[in-house]
Amino acid sequence: MSEPGFGNLTIDPKTNSPRLTSTSSKIDTEQLTNALYEAKLIPATRIEQKIEVNDAKVKAYGELKTKLEEMRSALDGLRNPPGLTGVEDNLFEKKAAFFSSNTTTSPAGLLGVQASNRADTGSFDLVIDDLATAHKTMSQAFAGADAGIGEAGTVTLGLGGGETADIAVTTDMTVYDLRDAINAESATTGVDASVLQVADDEFRLVTTGGRTGAANTIEVTGGTQPLRDALQAQTLSAASDAHLKVDGVDVVRAENTVTDLMDGLTLDLYQADPATTVSVEVEPDFTGAKEAIQGFVEAYNGMRDFIDGQRAVSEEGEVDELESPLFGDTLLRTIGQELGFAVGGAVEGLASDRPATLAQLGIDMGEGGRLGVDQAELDEMLLKDPGAVRDVLEFRAETSDPGLAVFRHPPTLPATDFEVEKLGDGSWQLTDGTGSLTLEADGNTLKGPAGSAYDGLTLFWTDDADPAGPIEVTATQGIADRLHGAIERAVDDVDGSLRSAIDETMAQTESWREDVARIEARAEDHRLVLIERFARLETALSLSESMLNQVRAQTDAMSADR
Repeated sequence: MSEPGFGNLTIDPKTNSPRLTSTSSKIDTEQLTNALYEAKLIPATRIEQKIEVNDAKVKAYGELKTKLEEMRSALDGLRNPPGLTGVEDNLFEKKAAFFSSNTTTSPAGLLGVQASNRADTGSFDLVIDDLATAHKTMSQAFAGADAGIGEAGTVTLGLGGGETADIAVTTDMTVYDLRDAINAESATTGVDASVLQVADDEFRLVTTGGRTGAANTIEVTGGTQPLRDALQAQTLSAASDAHLKVDGVDVVRAENTVTDLMDGLTLDLYQADPATTVSVEVEPDFTGAKEAIQGFVEAYNGMRDFIDGQRAVSEEGEVDELESPLFGDTLLRTIGQELGFAVGGAVEGLASDRPATLAQLGIDMGEGGRLGVDQAELDEMLLKDPGAVRDVLEFRAETSDPGLAVFRHPPTLPATDFEVEKLGDGSWQLTDGTGSLTLEADGNTLKGPAGSAYDGLTLFWTDDADPAGPIEVTATQGIADRLHGAIERAVDDVDGSLRSAIDETMAQTESWREDVARIEARAEDHRLVLIERFARLETALSLSESMLNQVRAQTDAMSADR
């Protein structure tokens, strides 16, 4: 007689879940349970597929944001950047300095010239008669490195008219001790010290002023006359100013780096040569602007390539949602259309006989909406009429009163013509074709109210007196500025449209993950219920089989007795 089998409940070490083994029914209950369990998970599997598409969509949004930021970076210096540092960041304001000499002496060996964006274009002649020098003195000779100075007292050390420090000197101090004492106060005095070993039995203390110029002599006061004489036995180099001639005019400066000769220019004087005249020319340098235009074109075309990739459809008309997760995406379509319209559009407010489109600058739109640059045409425009190029690209604003300046503006101005007026009650009012609003005034700074169409507009009133009447403001918004504003609205890390789309997609994904977790929990509960039911079934079958075996055994025994 076979032993009854009731089935065994065991724990699967891989899944840590219960399973039914050694069944009496000979039914593969484990496979049946798993099949029913997997059927319960089908909705979760479908949601997981949606999550995978959402993850691809978030990644694609991130790629789009990167491409737009590359375009914004290229446009930034082309749009007449706002703010106090706007001139320094404006690529059309870049200057380059060129120089030549009237002798065989290389001008680069005499001086260096750096021109900032604020430098005026023009030329001048320069002669370097003398360089500025620092005061340098040398002490009397000391017999050895360990020999004492032999004089004692407290001397006061410093550069003429500057801060001073007291140096305590004792008779047993060596020349090296004195050097260290002076250098310990050099941050205050501007005087540095070193030791010059002339011979085995001759050491001298050398003191050097930290600033050039005739006024910066090393002054030693206090102490005894022999001590002062010992410290400054002779002058190695007198403190002197730099002497220049600029277009024949004598110029004196205390330093060899001259920053205040002309606005935006820095001269570094290397060598005096009264016999050589250096001619310096400062000219516009559009190299950076051209590179930025090319960078914008490449970034724009890269964005178009990305958009086309998201529109890909197989020969069978199917869309791979993982390869093109933004297929049919409203935001992608909106951004593409807005940038495309800006690139292909014209600047409003320019004279009819002036260029107003990118195509008129040599930046044409070709097949597939890609941009191309006619380098020769663009070079000619920059050479002959750089103002026209700037008008097409930059934000420009003119006011009827020079006391009012436009400091910042919204990404898109609601109107390119409006009036600003100071009312009798002291408030400032802006009026355009649609109505009026009160500007927020903080001293002479005027701002568009938050949440209004002019939010982001900042004006400065620079005059001490009130304006005599309404001030007319006329603005043109170039293509680079318009594109920059559109991109900023998309990529802003706080409230940009891409940030909102990413957050919304990730929130949806998180909600779906919670749904998956609930489905998996219910499926697991169902699996446990099935295992319990099959276990009871197997138990009942085993008991029935055992009873049947017993009846058969008794029947067989009775038959044998007959």
